[in-house]
Amino acid sequence: MFKAIRVFPLIVFLSAITVFSQSQFEGYNIIVDVPTEHRSATCAVRYVPPTTTITVTDLDGTTPLAIKACDGSGSRLISSTANSATFRSDAATNKWCFRGEDKSYRVSFSGDQFSGAVDYIWVDQTDERTAGFFNIRDFGARGDGQTDDTAAFKSAMAQIASNNGGTLAVPDGEYIITSPVALPSGLVMHGTNGLHSMASTSDVTRKNPTRITLRGTNRALFEIGECTEGVTIRDVELFAQSNVGTSGIEAKGAYISSQGFVFDRMTFQGFNRGIHAYGLPQTNLNWQFDYVKINNTRFIYNRDTGLFANMRNSDWKISGSLFINPRRQAGQNANSMHFERVGMVLVQDTFGGGLGN
Repeated sequence: MFKAIRVFPLIVFLSAITVFSQSQFEGYNIIVDVPTEHRSATCAVRYVPPTTTITVTDLDGTTPLAIKACDGSGSRLISSTANSATFRSDAATNKWCFRGEDKSYRVSFSGDQFSGAVDYIWVDQTDERTAGFFNIRDFGARGDGQTDDTAAFKSAMAQIASNNGGTLAVPDGEYIITSPVALPSGLVMHGTNGLHSMASTSDVTRKNPTRITLRGTNRALFEIGECTEGVTIRDVELFAQSNVGTSGIEAKGAYISSQGFVFDRMTFQGFNRGIHAYGLPQTNLNWQFDYVKINNTRFIYNRDTGLFANMRNSDWKISGSLFINPRRQAGQNANSMHFERVGMVLVQDTFGGGLGN
């Protein structure tokens, strides 16, 4: 009897360890993208109905799937196979929750008429000490200058949007992006520094340690759409492999304004336009992109212009920044800044230069 009493608490304790060692994953049926063909107000962050079926796929074949809906969450497990399961979110809150043994899973579901099918990597956020703080490597980004890391960035933006904001760290590495990544409200994204690659910082010129590189032509690296607020990006270089129709950040909308953006200690290098903000024709370019601060930022050899804006806006401030432009020639305007249909822009402590002529 004495031995049984001593063993029983140990069994309970070990059982508790097994339960609490599981990771927990929470989110919404969320879409993060920027449409251009809409004819009514359409936010960049949207939700599909709770009746939408969510498919959760195992990313680690060495462990069993073994996932289940969180107790009391209202999420419902519909079916399960060896490497995937289907869920539905809570009908009242549109939120889903499940527990599993791994630190990340693939979450996919049908999107809307603008986005098409949605596919994200979702990571564990059960540690209260790091809640709201994310690392792009946890979403599968390699940063090796060769691997396409687009899916990792889109997944990070979706989880941050589902959290209604968060901070994303981008450690040293060169991250390749091949299609536009939409930015959600409340995002703070930072690298390790904002120097431009091949800057004359020593007698050996090198790439910036943290560089997000756009591969391809006629596309943007990051996009900002309607209903977006409170985005900060700092200490990172945005770089383009081609200056044909490319943008580092492209902000566009028609109906609902976006506001509150800070670009701090960054570099935009090698694009057609470093920052390109404009209204869509549905409302005759009358979109508003307001309260923008560009601080201590470098625009290096952008083909058409470093900063291009054509829409209604108010309260832009460009300070402490530098524009180094390529040679002006046919098909290459090589401007520092180009503004149309805008008002209340303050430029201070900012300089431009470049090649002769």
